[in-house]
Amino acid sequence: MTLECCYAKLSYLLGKGYSADKVKTMLVNNMRGELTDLKRQKDVFSLKNSNLVRAIAKVLNSKETEDYKLISQTIQPVLVNSIASTGDLSQLAQLKEEGVDFNCVDYRARSALHIACIHGYFEVVKFLLKEKVNLDKIDSTGVSPLYHAIMRNHGNIVALLFNRGASVHAPNEKLAKLLCICGFEGDISRVRLLKECEANIEIADYDLRTVAHLAAAESHWDLVKYLIEHTDFNFQLKDRWGKTPLDEIQDPKMRAECEELLKLERKSEKLPRQLQPEVDDIQL
Repeated sequence: MTLECCYAKLSYLLGKGYSADKVKTMLVNNMRGELTDLKRQKDVFSLKNSNLVRAIAKVLNSKETEDYKLISQTIQPVLVNSIASTGDLSQLAQLKEEGVDFNCVDYRARSALHIACIHGYFEVVKFLLKEKVNLDKIDSTGVSPLYHAIMRNHGNIVALLFNRGASVHAPNEKLAKLLCICGFEGDISRVRLLKECEANIEIADYDLRTVAHLAAAESHWDLVKYLIEHTDFNFQLKDRWGKTPLDEIQDPKMRAECEELLKLERKSEKLPRQLQPEVDDIQL
């Protein structure tokens, strides 16, 4: 209760002519909703209330009238995504028993898998994969669940989804923005996730600057060396000013080191690989 509300309530009670004892008693009682009733809050109707979940799910499972279908289309995505956002596996299991469609989407075209990836709920993602949900459903921003997981650096979820066949889907401008942010911050982790999920990490922004341009300009040598040693990144890409990533390096010593490392790595890639003998050819 705010100080203003307290004064108003006190003035009201004193104006009624109540005794001092009665005024003290009524000050701590909820008269017009000015106090939060913590005991009552537990019984408030909410999508997170298990009784409500069961009641709505039973209605959604009925197809006797067109009204039920309309309720299903309207309420089911809100219900499923609301529960998914809490990470409550027990309530998701209850929804499964009532035949809820876990592929339904809300007004943002997001499914429960999108929500679980955004919040980093690994166990919820595992549960949804068992329900054979669509791994590459695209939301209203053009993004897939795997992209959401990468953007929030949920590595365990990324590995799980990619190994099950999920792909990185996002508009080029979004992917370019994420990569440039990673380059500016020296974020190797998310760049590695994008690379391992076979995303195009050479995508440039509106100035034709790439993750390598930003990493070199901000002196994030670990990221620059990662791109040289562990990816096939094209370091000949030029931005709108005609600069390559290595042109951004101001330290002559570090630039020479990176140029030499790049030369060695690219040279080793051109060497013919020695064929490995077949298992049957190995002499035991």
